[in-house]
Amino acid sequence: MLQAGNALINMNVPTNDHKYKEREKKCSNSIIDLSSAFAHPNTKGAQKYRDAIVSALTGNKFLDDIRPINDYAIFPSDARKSEAYHIAVIGDSIAWGNGLKKENRYYYQVADWLYKKLNSPVDVTVYAHSGAVISGESGKSINPSLNSRSPTLMDQATNIIGKDGVDIIFVSGGINDVGINNILDANTPTATISTLSESIRVPMENLLKYLLHETDAKIIVTGYYPLITEESKVEIQDRAVAGALATQSEKTTSQTWNVLIAAIADPIGVNPSEWTMS
Repeated sequence: MLQAGNALINMNVPTNDHKYKEREKKCSNSIIDLSSAFAHPNTKGAQKYRDAIVSALTGNKFLDDIRPINDYAIFPSDARKSEAYHIAVIGDSIAWGNGLKKENRYYYQVADWLYKKLNSPVDVTVYAHSGAVISGESGKSINPSLNSRSPTLMDQATNIIGKDGVDIIFVSGGINDVGINNILDANTPTATISTLSESIRVPMENLLKYLLHETDAKIIVTGYYPLITEESKVEIQDRAVAGALATQSEKTTSQTWNVLIAAIADPIGVNPSEWTMS
């Protein structure tokens, strides 16, 4: 007999146990009895375990509480969630905060600021992940820091727990629909970027309409900061790559070799503003 939390799984009964159906019906919210025991070390046995567990969980509505939450924080840490001011975050890598420590992510800082400003508990639940698009095929992400188009922002919005009690929703999306490679590629015509940008108008409107209809929360749609500015910290290899890519761009033929030579000869001195050329 194995015990995991409140769930008991009996694995020591012959596989031909004819009473399995009866035991399956007796599953409750605290006990999952799989004593018909498909304890065979093979794929078929494992699949039966999977099917039985999914059936039991679904029948007991455990899955209603299983949501793709990527992060959660509450201020102060010992506060009661029921007493907190609730923030939900849906979006892409900007919202998730790829590469940043938790305390440096914007949603964490906003929640901390609100806690001090309101002098009352604040919690933040994050559904955002890297690579998310606004709408499209549903699915699950392996890791929020790894690019995945799904769960989409619409999926994330649907998955918000306690929609009626959410006070603020942060939304960030669109850049993955347009395509970061399209934006950074100097060969991409401006008209193409404009067309791709226009294509996200309806999906974003549908997302916001859904949030307005399903919640009473204040909705804040964040924009995107410039991808490269004069304050960007660019490593030596990045400068060399930028120069090399410039040699392949029809837009930069007049200054191509100057940029490449400068990047290689004086990698510290090349200014990122020189990369935007006509």
